Amino acid sequence: ACTELNLNPVMDSSIAVYTSKDNGVTFSAPVITCEGFGQQIYNDKPFIQLDNSNGSPYLGLAHVGFTRYYDNFATSGTFYQRSLDLGQTWSIPILLSNQTTGTAVFGTNVAIGPTGQVYVAWAQYAPGNPQFLIRRSDDGGATFNPIVVVSNISLVPSPLPVPGFAFRVLTSAFLAVDISANLGQGILYAVWQGYQTGFSHIYLSRSTDQGNTWSTPIQVDDSPTGTQNFYPNIAVSRSTGLIQIVYYTNRVDSSMLDVYGTTSGDAGATFAVNTRLSDTSFDPNADPSYGEPCTSLGDYIDVAFSYPDRQITVWTGMINNIQNIISNL
Repeated sequence: ACTELNLNPVMDSSIAVYTSKDNGVTFSAPVITCEGFGQQIYNDKPFIQLDNSNGSPYLGLAHVGFTRYYDNFATSGTFYQRSLDLGQTWSIPILLSNQTTGTAVFGTNVAIGPTGQVYVAWAQYAPGNPQFLIRRSDDGGATFNPIVVVSNISLVPSPLPVPGFAFRVLTSAFLAVDISANLGQGILYAVWQGYQTGFSHIYLSRSTDQGNTWSTPIQVDDSPTGTQNFYPNIAVSRSTGLIQIVYYTNRVDSSMLDVYGTTSGDAGATFAVNTRLSDTSFDPNADPSYGEPCTSLGDYIDVAFSYPDRQITVWTGMINNIQNIISNL
């Protein structure tokens, strides 16, 4: 597990890692991977990944990517650290994004390839056109190859232009790699939300050459025109190579939200008819403890596979008008 540790919400934003050796029954004391210093050096949105690819010479290495803000959020950068001893100690953070005045990056994501490739992706908002960017390491995170542009992205308005919606909608970069022994082994998938049609939809691009080149993005949600679809995430079964993409949508009721998903069994060439994962629609602005109306929906949704290809999705929903963590488990 990896989290921001706000020991003092005004002066601190350190990132802490907790380790479990009994399948999550108990956890170690927190280990600080890097210290924060309030709004002057503010560490945000950490993402952790463990190398568990059977063909990797770096099996067991832990990798963390995060966004670091400077000078009261005036500029930001994408940083990376690794641990060679299962989270007990961590390397000095290294900067992966280009750093100039006014650089704005957000939403770091990490994925591990079948032979230990480390992929770190992020969304760069500025300068220039917003882009989905990625770097790859071939030596377990010791060094990284140059930045590659996956795609230009059209940022989604925040909040979305839906009557009553007030929660922020931040555009992030999401990755998954097929480490199965099937058709798509080694293929790298990038997923994000885009607004190029005048509404938010979910897009995917894939790379068959370890992130060097990328396919033309395709829309993977089949939601009707005029709907808003956002906060996607993706997972690939290590057993079968099945791809699952999940996202929020207002396709059932324009003023409410549901969670939908779609799968691909042919390495992303085609996607199935999208299916509803949430049991009931919910009002995203219902919880008054997050402002009236609610100004944060948590910024995330997540999906993973249990053996061999059962997908488990976790999202923020409402139970009795109170924000809760909900799963289809």
